[in-house]
Amino acid sequence: MQQLNGKMRTIGAADSMKKRKNLIKILFPALTWVCGLLLAGSDGPWMPYINGAGGLMFFGGSIWLGRVLPGLENTGKIPDVSPRARSLKTKTVSRPAQPGYARELGLV
Repeated sequence: MQQLNGKMRTIGAADSMKKRKNLIKILFPALTWVCGLLLAGSDGPWMPYINGAGGLMFFGGSIWLGRVLPGLENTGKIPDVSPRARSLKTKTVSRPAQPGYARELGLV
């Protein structure tokens, strides 16, 4: 718990609310997409009508997901890179080939 302006606040509560909102926003379009996919591939006595309805549900769910996914709140965290890690530089070292190892592999 963290005290902020005289009020106790749980750390991470905002993140869990964002995750919950994202789950609710994506749940119905995803269910529509999955049900449409299952109906579009189903066989039965009313085959062309159920397949057509499933195809429309799948198409509608795809459009709905395409509109919902970019608008979700970002809950990902970018790790903070320390200044020391940023200042490290790599150098390339060239070494001569080891002919014995190349012969074992059959390259020479």
